Amino acid sequence: MKKRSKDREPELIQYKLEYSLNDGFPAERFFMALSPKEALEQLLLTCIKSSPFDNFNEQEKEILAEAFSSGSTDLLKKPDLLVIPEALPDKDFPEPESLPPPESKQPIQNESESGENLDFFNTPEEGNQTSPIPEVKPDPAEEYRAKQKERLEEINRAKDKNKSLMEEFENLKSRMSDALNWFKEKLAILTFEEYNRWIDKWISIEYPFSETIIEEEDS
Repeated sequence: MKKRSKDREPELIQYKLEYSLNDGFPAERFFMALSPKEALEQLLLTCIKSSPFDNFNEQEKEILAEAFSSGSTDLLKKPDLLVIPEALPDKDFPEPESLPPPESKQPIQNESESGENLDFFNTPEEGNQTSPIPEVKPDPAEEYRAKQKERLEEINRAKDKNKSLMEEFENLKSRMSDALNWFKEKLAILTFEEYNRWIDKWISIEYPFSETIIEEEDS
């Protein structure tokens, strides 16, 4: 039996970029990447170390690099917000039934006071003379109002969480926009070339990328 051929992984391509950062002297970098956009992202990750945005965390740096290679912060996706539950509507409940008045206790006559002999062993116990405690039924209106209050608290928690998520998103988008504008102004790409090993030659790459190149690499 023939062995199944494994899917070949895409080959890395060598890229050469000559650039100037913040009006500094030209520098040259070589990167192995799958595409020109990926090579540009690697260059930006290198340049972040010499920029005012070195305090970005790793995830923010990757987002910035992708935004720079795409030329826009529109790739940032809004966070998934929590579903706001609906409030429980008000309801009318019948008036609760009034409880019957408690039974009055009859005083126990002491046989010694009546002049009769007191039988110690047949003396009635006080506990046996108490009337049964009536069962108190829960008030449906009170129970429903408690559920309404609990649902309202749940709604407020979800709204507060969504507000916090959107504030974090808008803050991140603003920071990415500021950083992207800084690099667009301060990072100059002087030459951008791709090495073609079949003809042993460096091929110039158009930069900024055309819309065709961006659409092909995003597909």
